[in-house]
Amino acid sequence: MRIFFTRLLFLLALLMPSIVSAQKSLSIEEVDYNSFIEELSMNDRTGENITLSIWMPSVFWKIAASRNPDLKQEAADQIIYAINDYVIFCVVKGKFDGKSGTVKTISEETLRRKTTLQFKGKSYSPISYDDLSEPAQMMKDIIESIFTNMLGDLGNGMTILYFKVQDEQGRNLVSPYSKDDLALNISGSAVLYNLPLASLYENSVCPEDGAEFPANYNYCPFHGKQLIQSVEEDILPPEGEPVVDDVESDK
Repeated sequence: MRIFFTRLLFLLALLMPSIVSAQKSLSIEEVDYNSFIEELSMNDRTGENITLSIWMPSVFWKIAASRNPDLKQEAADQIIYAINDYVIFCVVKGKFDGKSGTVKTISEETLRRKTTLQFKGKSYSPISYDDLSEPAQMMKDIIESIFTNMLGDLGNGMTILYFKVQDEQGRNLVSPYSKDDLALNISGSAVLYNLPLASLYENSVCPEDGAEFPANYNYCPFHGKQLIQSVEEDILPPEGEPVVDDVESDK
């Protein structure tokens, strides 16, 4: 099992070398890559059952291009252009065989039929690959190829799911900078993304002892006091991502 997740993190690493109101977002260059990847990669294990979900938002490619000289900004912009209208997840679900050290995954058909996305009180099903734009279909093939080549049979067990969560103007509502949590129900197993992703923002500070907490915390869990944010001018999220002026949380 450890080998599986180690290989998966290595795959993602190929793209790089190794709240209160007005929470301040970090510039692309300031984002800690490892923390960012940890927030994008969610897993749930109950006994032998394994569920893994990797969210691939547009800002991921901007961060990758800012670190990896092999991924040019122009190429990242082309990728973002292709997928910016969609919410994309790489998912796998199966059972771990301790004797062989392998995971027997369920079929793509089953994953597509039994996976839903919940956002702002609404439920969304994956859209058909035939309904993807041509650029998005090309990107799907590239992502699938990467996972298949790097993870072998495990890569074959990965399914790329595309969702459309848009407003009346056709704009994508889901972003790592959103303040509404995002949930994915994968064949009965739920994974939750607490938004906004804390790795994209400056830490909050407890006024009592100066301890730092993730940006999506609003109160100190030890003293119960409202956390302090930086008063510097806010750095806007990357182009194409919704601007979140107020980040609030019960944490």
